[in-house]
Amino acid sequence: GTLGKGLAKTTFDKEYMAKRQRAYMVKPRGPLQGAKKGLEMLYTSMIDGVVYLVKRPKEAIQEKDFVRGILWGTVQGVVGLAIKLLLGVLDFLTMILKGFTRADNQVNQTRMRKPRVLVSNVVSPYDPAAAEGQTILQEF
Repeated sequence: GTLGKGLAKTTFDKEYMAKRQRAYMVKPRGPLQGAKKGLEMLYTSMIDGVVYLVKRPKEAIQEKDFVRGILWGTVQGVVGLAIKLLLGVLDFLTMILKGFTRADNQVNQTRMRKPRVLVSNVVSPYDPAAAEGQTILQEF
């Protein structure tokens, strides 16, 4: 959620932020799918964190001199790893909760009234008697 977006920005890893954004576009349809999606996101965050821990010092050496680069890159890598692990856990929990929410919303959806009758694809004012008649005809 919002906390995760803010934390993701502290990693300064644009590729990771884009990957998380793409993963959130696919909504789970139930608790099991939410758990599966959450585990995938947790696993991805762990792998990305370890890769960043190795990759960041190498990049920092190219940006600064060797000693400052390796120290600064290592600090950024360790912080990035910790944040990505935390984000993975948050994403896991978020996806499970979204799965339960979506499943609950699907179960509790009942129509308040019969569907409107469309004649030649023209929208007309709602008529309960016509809607009831259409429902009866569709049941045959």
